[in-house]
Amino acid sequence: MNSPSVGMVSLAALCDVLPGDLCPVDPEVPPDAGISAVHVSELPDPTVYLDGGELVLTTGLTLPRDLSGCREYVERLVRGGVAALAFGVGPVHRTVPPRLVNACRDAGLCLLEVPEPTPFLAITRAFWAAVSNEDRRELSAALEAHRRLVDAAIGTDPVPEVLRALAAAVSGWAAHLDPDGELRAVWPGDRERDVRILRSETVRLRMAGIRAAATFPLGDDDVVVHPLATGDRVVGFLATGAPPPISATSRHVVLTACALLSLDAVRGRRRGEAEMASRAAVAQLLDLGEIAAARQLAARLRITVPEGPVRVVAIDGVDGDTALDAVATAWPDGDALGVPERAASGDRAGAHDARSAPTAGAASSVDPEGAPAAGADSRSGGAWCVVADDGRRFDPAALREALAVHGEGACALVGPPVPLEQLAAQRSRLVADLRRRAAASVGEVVAGIDPGAPGDAQGTVVGMAASRAQAVLEPLLAQERSEIVDAVVAYLRHQGQWEAAARELDAHRNTLRYRIGRAEALLGRELRDPDVAATTWLALRALSLA
Repeated sequence: MNSPSVGMVSLAALCDVLPGDLCPVDPEVPPDAGISAVHVSELPDPTVYLDGGELVLTTGLTLPRDLSGCREYVERLVRGGVAALAFGVGPVHRTVPPRLVNACRDAGLCLLEVPEPTPFLAITRAFWAAVSNEDRRELSAALEAHRRLVDAAIGTDPVPEVLRALAAAVSGWAAHLDPDGELRAVWPGDRERDVRILRSETVRLRMAGIRAAATFPLGDDDVVVHPLATGDRVVGFLATGAPPPISATSRHVVLTACALLSLDAVRGRRRGEAEMASRAAVAQLLDLGEIAAARQLAARLRITVPEGPVRVVAIDGVDGDTALDAVATAWPDGDALGVPERAASGDRAGAHDARSAPTAGAASSVDPEGAPAAGADSRSGGAWCVVADDGRRFDPAALREALAVHGEGACALVGPPVPLEQLAAQRSRLVADLRRRAAASVGEVVAGIDPGAPGDAQGTVVGMAASRAQAVLEPLLAQERSEIVDAVVAYLRHQGQWEAAARELDAHRNTLRYRIGRAEALLGRELRDPDVAATTWLALRALSLA
């Protein structure tokens, strides 16, 4: 028999509450099975009035007189999911009939005796009193778990403390993952290896949206994964694992932890925005040629301004936060300007830490001719950044890959090394050239551009040019049937949502699944992989197929 669910009274516990009034017959030690209700019935087949899990009370008024009939009666109870049978002696039978004992033993149904003169009402009252006590105990435990979570969330290091409190509340483990499904923290620490395999589940959740959740088995545990969101942006995931079944109380505690971790992400994002604003102020002064003032302000804000040459990075087609994240992700350790010591905040802004925090220009920056120098343009935002250059070769592919994660439409130009005094002129040329390129070719990434420089200062295209897009999609384009390409376009446009994509194509969902499976076989890659999805989408856009 199954163990009792949370809030349910076990058969063994009810016998303990009623010593002498509810006595085990077979087996001698009652099982720890949960009881959903107590039901009195003298019907030969009471199962039509039962839902399963009940303790059935009877005096044996209609009990069959032979062993065969008793076996049929007991087998009906077992098929109906009855938890146990309690036989009241006295009114009809002076003792529990041996034929009933044998039938229950053969069928594996727990049999108990209610001795005379114990009324059945005493059993029913004791059961509901135990249910009430169990409910109060569970409510008290739930309130205590919520209190511990809140205390953890307002502490100095909220994420690991929330995970610790949550793991204790669900009697299992809890893990915090970043938006890409990479592990950030787990409690207890010995579950790290198990948690790392959850990345594929988070990829599917990210495509499904902020209101999706997933439950699946992992070893001996049931695992629940919830996205953490601020507004309409997924900023991470919370995974919890515990022995099944996961109770409703535990699920409520998990949702509270999700809300608290999302709130921490909001706080972290605000801190990150303040840091970005400080770096933007320094960049604006550098862009205006006020290098001494920029150094003075940077010293007050604990920001490092390079002594040597710098590079300018201009990005268009994504919002400013995303652009700065891409630069922070792509630049090698030690190359990017920023706050030298900064703890990751757990939000998008957390990418700008001591390892790579660019000094960024904002939309209010103005070039010497009076044109907007950085940040938003008329299409979809973007930003420009100033990064230190120590003479090492810059790898443009890293920036391209960082931008590709965020979808189609990102364009970037990276200038060659220049002294700080030439920053404004370099930035002005890059932004102007970037806008011309963005209007003509969405999705292009160019490195080393300097429109006014001769020779090897000219840049080369390394992004999703038409030739590369053709190579990426060649296995699909070689097919005579265009519906496979159409299926891929619809699937990616609707972020892996089968129903929405099938409606767009006016096709059955199973037909769409077949076509996507065929496309993945031709490409040799899974479109559920966000990197594959981003690259494929960029290629489709580059060839005007999407």
